[in-house]
Amino acid sequence: RTIAGGAFVITNAHVLVGQNDQFFKSSNNKIKSNTEKDNVADRIWLRLKKGTEKHDILLGFSEDATDGYDEFMDARGNLYCSSISLIEKNLKFYSTIGNDKFVIQGMQNFEASKKVNLGFDTKIEGWFKLSINQLQGKLENVDVYLFDNYLNMKHDLKRSDYEFQSNVTGEFADRFSLEFIDRSIDIDVDDLLEGNQFVVSNDFDVMKVQSG
Repeated sequence: RTIAGGAFVITNAHVLVGQNDQFFKSSNNKIKSNTEKDNVADRIWLRLKKGTEKHDILLGFSEDATDGYDEFMDARGNLYCSSISLIEKNLKFYSTIGNDKFVIQGMQNFEASKKVNLGFDTKIEGWFKLSINQLQGKLENVDVYLFDNYLNMKHDLKRSDYEFQSNVTGEFADRFSLEFIDRSIDIDVDDLLEGNQFVVSNDFDVMKVQSG
């Protein structure tokens, strides 16, 4: 996709002539420095699958992105491409920003309070499976919960894939949301107890501490 219209012309002047007969492969034994490890991007790849059909999306967090639409961060991919095969067109999986659908979405720096809206479109009925395909950065150390807005259910995606059924076809852009919980946050028990009343409750297998 381009951000402006106009002609795009390729000529022989763009061709680089050469043998290109040498290939140097970097060593697999390269050790990453602490700086490189600290700069690993915070990203999660999700997959929606039905039978052999699958659709992957990417959610990433960066100081260069916003939670709104960013021209060079967010991508709609082949969601609206008419040239892809019929099999691929049967199932579409995406995150949303407003009413727009994306297969790649960049957001501001990761926080455990982040919530991402997810949806899917289908031309076929039956059982579907939603799963985490890959995690990177801070997301490796937080819990990832999928909330099914239609069934009012919350599921821990790190424990297992989420399987659900759709008996109708159509567009379900508001069905899911993704939520994160950072269990590594330290709580000073003495500070919590001193002069405070609190209630501990269990909500969807998540312990909540509410002080008053």
